[in-house]
Amino acid sequence: FTQEYRVDAPMSVISPDKMNVIYTQVPNPVSISVPGYSSDELNLYSDFSGCNIKRVKNGSYEINIPKRQKGKNSRKIMNLFIKDKKTGKLVGKKIEFRIKNVPPPKPSIRKVIGNQSLTAPELGSAAGIRAKLENFDFDLKFEITSFNYSYPSNTGASITQEYEGWRFKDISFNGLKSGQKVIFDNFKYRIKGSKDSPLTMYETIVITIL
Repeated sequence: FTQEYRVDAPMSVISPDKMNVIYTQVPNPVSISVPGYSSDELNLYSDFSGCNIKRVKNGSYEINIPKRQKGKNSRKIMNLFIKDKKTGKLVGKKIEFRIKNVPPPKPSIRKVIGNQSLTAPELGSAAGIRAKLENFDFDLKFEITSFNYSYPSNTGASITQEYEGWRFKDISFNGLKSGQKVIFDNFKYRIKGSKDSPLTMYETIVITIL
């Protein structure tokens, strides 16, 4: 008798555990699986320079791209592919992922982002200005390293001060009167605990004194 059969190439599956992009400066959890292979027979590779891949356990990896990608509208692509540990041969096809920088956070006072109206004591009792990242799936914290604030003097002229850090411990708002405005801008920030050079946050907060 005659019997025909077909041998198909195994299909590899690379699944980002968070979303369909790889973000810089954060560990991106990724899972891989290939029908017909056990996870300990496989390795994950990338052809993107500066990409570090760490095996967490069989079938699970963390992808790290430590440096932000330059260019405001930069859209770079990295290829991920799986190899057989014993033979070193590619298993399945390479898969493309987009590389994106983590979006900038927004400054907030008393847990509120943007302009608001406060009494002078309410503003003075605020801890400071925090960097808040909205609608982002990674547990990532930022800190504001410096900012400028402007307020009216007794003569009506605006005074601008530079301030290091994010807390209000050395700032007093007691002399402000109803209707006056305090403007916070020129924020510098970075990932909390990192030693990277601070980035600029192009945001402004205007507080109107009640």
